[in-house]
Amino acid sequence: MKSLEFLQECVKNIEAVSQALSKAPEEIRGKTFGKVDEIRNNLNIIIKEITVDNEELAKFLNSRSEDLKRKVSSLRKDNFGDFLKELNEFLRFSRTAVYDFTGRLSSVRKAYRAYLYGMIDFFILSGFFGPQFAITALILVIPVLLSVFNVRKRRALGLTFVYVTTPIPLVMGFIAVRYGFYALTTPEELVSVASILNITLELATLVVALILALGVAEVILITYAAVTFYRNRHAFI
Repeated sequence: MKSLEFLQECVKNIEAVSQALSKAPEEIRGKTFGKVDEIRNNLNIIIKEITVDNEELAKFLNSRSEDLKRKVSSLRKDNFGDFLKELNEFLRFSRTAVYDFTGRLSSVRKAYRAYLYGMIDFFILSGFFGPQFAITALILVIPVLLSVFNVRKRRALGLTFVYVTTPIPLVMGFIAVRYGFYALTTPEELVSVASILNITLELATLVVALILALGVAEVILITYAAVTFYRNRHAFI
């Protein structure tokens, strides 16, 4: 792979940056050494697990590493702020690049689908529990759409919207699960459901079972998505 050559050169540049920083004052080493070490580890992970030949991104990373190597050679207190800013940016790029070059992005895609299907369950369930829940669901439509759009583009803003929108659907899911178990084990409640909906008792049982199934699915899917997104938060930039 052509990308591999640029990435290996990138590691050499970061090694040179690390060696130069080892001779810097303690204050500078304390603020940079851990970050340089993480960058090197991220690049080594990419080289070890690479499955995607993204030559353009590899060239970009190599170019940025050369900039760091050049600037560290003339590092002083008055230009340390600019160097640290570039180092932080490169650290962010290296974290994200792990997902661009390897198969780890599949976990993010699975979480995206889980979040999407979990939210669909939420909007379906909101119609079963009265106007107040339906209104709440309508309020969440725009934030959910923004989260779906931004997560798909791998923007960090998408994660913010995900964690803003998940609490209410999770509460709804637990309410649905609790009610489903209660109704299925309480004959009087099933009779009440059948009477309110003007359907047979058998059909009322199916409706309650559907509510229970949707609630369980919603809780599992949204919880899985939220946890997986957090574990793979560096995939977003």
